[in-house]
Amino acid sequence: MLPPQAALVRTPFYRLFMRPYRWRHSVALFFWKKETAPVVDCVFCIYRTASQGDFSEQEIAQLAALHPQIDRARRRVALLAEGRAALRSLQHFVRDLPLPALLLNWQIEPLYHNREAAECGARWKNGATARSLKPTVHVPVALRAACAAMKAQWDASLGSPGSARVAQAHAASSPGAGHGGQRHLAPTRLRFDQRSEFPHPL
Repeated sequence: MLPPQAALVRTPFYRLFMRPYRWRHSVALFFWKKETAPVVDCVFCIYRTASQGDFSEQEIAQLAALHPQIDRARRRVALLAEGRAALRSLQHFVRDLPLPALLLNWQIEPLYHNREAAECGARWKNGATARSLKPTVHVPVALRAACAAMKAQWDASLGSPGSARVAQAHAASSPGAGHGGQRHLAPTRLRFDQRSEFPHPL
């Protein structure tokens, strides 16, 4: 509740915000974290000038009806932001590793790779002496198949539909395997949120 007009015009909030932006009426939508003790996650505020008039009861009811949809949308955006932050952390971690590192999404498409992974993919595809001249990485068929098998096994362990038959993962090897200095791109299991294209560490 706002104080009386005489007291309101002396407040810092009035001087810094209400007067410059000509705010007079406001309605706030509160969004809460899903925890045992209610905690405010964020607040959306809508402001109107004196000439626009106050919010009607019908408008307040419409905003109340929209509140669940807005909440779902903002949670979705927050989830995507969390996934992007996790991906950036992984990118920073693997960027300068002296080992090939390739991050794949749930569709087994590349999200990020370091330079070593690009070189390793080129050698896997074209031979031990090949070099990568492009900033892209070739995902070997054997590696993609191994990751698909791992994904199917994981789906089956979680009881996902359509995963009754579990593919068996086979060891993926690259040309020249067994020779000194040859390194492999081996699949590493990460937890992926199927609603997002970004990985989350276990």
